[in-house]
Amino acid sequence: MHGNDCIARIKNEETYDLILIDDEMNVMNGITLINELNVLKNKSKKIILLEEGKLFIGHHYIEEGFDDYIDKSNIFEELNKKC
Repeated sequence: MHGNDCIARIKNEETYDLILIDDEMNVMNGITLINELNVLKNKSKKIILLEEGKLFIGHHYIEEGFDDYIDKSNIFEELNKKC
């Protein structure tokens, strides 16, 4: 789903334990989405999915409010480690 879909679902009081957010979404970027989720006081864990070449900026996303970041080329392995 797109960032706007995520926001709409949270506004409809849907709850999630974990929200995975791709940093390369077309409609809304990850920083905009995390800011919107923070305004809504969403308590879900939020993980940003990064390309391998962008992992070095993962700490920036954590500073912005994400709980963690993972390499999306190894998504299943990375999720198993984090969960």
